[in-house]
Amino acid sequence: MQILLAALAILGDVGGAPAGPWSPAAAPVEVTVSRGEAALASGEGVARIEAGEPRVLAPTPAYLEAEARAQLEVAWRHRASLRVEGPAALEWWEEPEGLVLALAQARDAHLETRRHGAALELAGGWRLDLVPGALHVAARADGG
Repeated sequence: MQILLAALAILGDVGGAPAGPWSPAAAPVEVTVSRGEAALASGEGVARIEAGEPRVLAPTPAYLEAEARAQLEVAWRHRASLRVEGPAALEWWEEPEGLVLALAQARDAHLETRRHGAALELAGGWRLDLVPGALHVAARADGG
């Protein structure tokens, strides 16, 4: 899948984020579906999440798929948030350097990072090491 990137990087720390290392066990990932439905797979099994349901607390690592035209938000407390429109497929895990988010497919995605130590992997072998800021990723209709 060809992906068009438009990025705005804001250098420096953003106020309000706690100092010190982030612990995935201390802050579960929040998944909220506002339109359509999605499926969340983790070591705890597979859960279907529909629009209007309360947010779901997900572990790290996990895999999430959203149907066409679904809208959802994935939030890593004090770390990052991702708003995506489906169809979408993404997964996340923790490495020694920090959070890694792999976006295999998305019609449209907006990622905001609030701390250093996050990376975004895209189809085609692209990997972006992120600084605090905002990033927009969109699939092009012409595939180019």
